[in-house]
Amino acid sequence: IGTDVSEIPLEARTVPLNIKQKLVLGRMHQSGFFEHLLQGDMAQRYLCCVSRAHLEITPTGGGDFEVVNLSANPIAIAGPKLGKGETAQLRPGSCIDFIGTHSDGSGQTVVYLKLKLQEKQPPLQRDQSQGSEKPPTEPLLEALGGAEGANRRMLSVVGEAPFCLHLEGSAVRQGFPPEQRILQGAPQGLLVGRAHQQSLHQEALKKEVREYLSRDHFHILREKDGRYNLVALSSNPIWRDRRGQRVELEKGDAPVSLSHGDEILLFTGASDCTPDGPENLGTLKWRFIQSDSRIKDPVLDNDTIRNVRAQKAVSPRAMGLEKASQKHRYTCLGQVFDVFAEEQRRGKSPGRVTFATDKAPDHQSSKVRRPATGYIREVPPEVHELCGPDGRPMDSQSLWR
Repeated sequence: IGTDVSEIPLEARTVPLNIKQKLVLGRMHQSGFFEHLLQGDMAQRYLCCVSRAHLEITPTGGGDFEVVNLSANPIAIAGPKLGKGETAQLRPGSCIDFIGTHSDGSGQTVVYLKLKLQEKQPPLQRDQSQGSEKPPTEPLLEALGGAEGANRRMLSVVGEAPFCLHLEGSAVRQGFPPEQRILQGAPQGLLVGRAHQQSLHQEALKKEVREYLSRDHFHILREKDGRYNLVALSSNPIWRDRRGQRVELEKGDAPVSLSHGDEILLFTGASDCTPDGPENLGTLKWRFIQSDSRIKDPVLDNDTIRNVRAQKAVSPRAMGLEKASQKHRYTCLGQVFDVFAEEQRRGKSPGRVTFATDKAPDHQSSKVRRPATGYIREVPPEVHELCGPDGRPMDSQSLWR
């Protein structure tokens, strides 16, 4: 956060990993590493969030690692937050997100540092240059900076474009400039392929990776209602990844919708025909980013925060309050209705419920207690449209009419 880590030499922002032994990551074990990355005025506030021994990283084979959080300060790896003692798998191309609380006192969660698992290709030795055997890769963790700095750089490049695509993955050449990984979309959409972004594909990808890209690979189309669709134009499969849920597409398949934060995964030669399976040439994907209000909040615009919010969110449909705003969601009225029906069947009188938004006379308290079962707060005005299991309408002034 607040520091452009791309300006730091690669050797100073990477941690090599050993595929045969575990590594403990923290301020005590990599002396000066985190201090060098978090050196800005804003970033230094989060240095105290990095523990002396923060993570334990153990190889599990196939280039993957198991990460154990040793700290009370949370992290995340392509999913929900991990507390102390919790584990997750780290695969090539995925990131370790270090999570803290925003320094402005708002209580918002922020990713202040990202470490991405990369596969470094060692230089060829003279005795290997004539051989056909591919030398083994060397895994390492590379610092990418926090969400705030990354999004600020992206916004400065995107400008007024309605959307953009950001190139990511371990198949992208190391050191390829971040500002050149962005494709700006036009109001009518964007066509992606070797014939349309020749210089980008040649400079960012190796020849063997480019062989899996078609001249016309995929098309992003904008519909009349402003929504975007993904259309596959290549016989090589692509995938739309939305929060871990993948939909495979090939040429001729029906289009699928695209939303802010979706990833378009590309095939790179995996033997099991997946985007990240064995014998692949590295992961390769485009991240779809809409230039709307969501991206203008750099603290909240990242995978980890979106996953945390998704876990806490409650569906309005599940509550029967499709018109209710988020601030009014407190509990599931469907569960309350079940209790009502059961107690009425047994001949019992309902228990008690509190309607915090009931309008009471001036001389009475604003919180009026009504006979019912359960506990509901901040019931919105739309509640009068609801009915109980017996078909009778219900509102906060008269629960059963």
